[in-house]
Parts: sequence; C-alpha cells; structure tokens
Amino acid sequence: MELIAISDIYGDILRVKALTSILGHTGSENRIIIIAGDLSRGDASEKSVKDSMEILSEACRYLFYVPGDCDPKDFKIELANAINLDEKN
Repeated sequence: MELIAISDIYGDILRVKALTSILGHTGSENRIIIIAGDLSRGDASEKSVKDSMEILSEACRYLFYVPGDCDPKDFKIELANAINLDEKN
C-alpha cells in the first residue's frame, strides 16, 4: 500500500498534474491520497478545484480529504472514491 499525504493544493491543476505524473498510474489501486485542507482558495474557480480532485481521484483507490479554512463551508466533492473525513467543513 502506498500512502500519499498532501495539503494546500488551492485548486492548482498544474501542480496536481505534476504530482500525478510523478506518481504514475501503476499501483494506483493500492494507493491512498490524503489531502489535509485548503483544496481551494479565493482566486481558484470551483471548476479548477473539482478538476483537481478528479485528477487526484483517478490516481488512487481512495481520496480522503479534510476541508481547510480557505474552503467554502458548503464544499463538497461528489466522486465515488473521495471521502470527506470532516463531513461538516
């Protein structure tokens, strides 16, 4: 099993793509990614955040996340393998 922990991605698709490029898709069925807050910020569009999360979800079996103080209170990602550990933001 491979465990990847990241934080403060701020909806930055280029950095997310760079990370997933390094990780590759080989072994993704045994990979868990944990995001410890700040998936978005004021200047990141909702679409860029959702696209970033989708890219990350395709690179792992499970994507656990905890919204941070920069994330909206109604923040929700609807991906089959994405799990909000906080559930209340």
